[in-house]
Amino acid sequence: MIGLAEQFGASGSPMYDPSAVAVAVDSTLVIGAGMHVDVETRASSRGGDRGESVMGRLSGMWLHGDRYVIEGLDKVAADAKVCVDVDAERLLRYVCI
Repeated sequence: MIGLAEQFGASGSPMYDPSAVAVAVDSTLVIGAGMHVDVETRASSRGGDRGESVMGRLSGMWLHGDRYVIEGLDKVAADAKVCVDVDAERLLRYVCI
């Protein structure tokens, strides 16, 4: 895992677990937005992987065979809070003490 980020042009390594624990303790470290979240249940030719989270505030993309087609947009109720911004400096201080 160490060095993997550099292979993709990133300067560091992801810290998913420490970030999740820190946000569970102090939710002010992030800004969340209510969104509807679906989970991909099978791999598709559009590049989606099984288990991928697909989120948005509108629904209107329907699976036809192996691809999604837009057939009109309907507002959908948010069923999850999705992180859209993080106070990275505070988070790093929090998890690296």
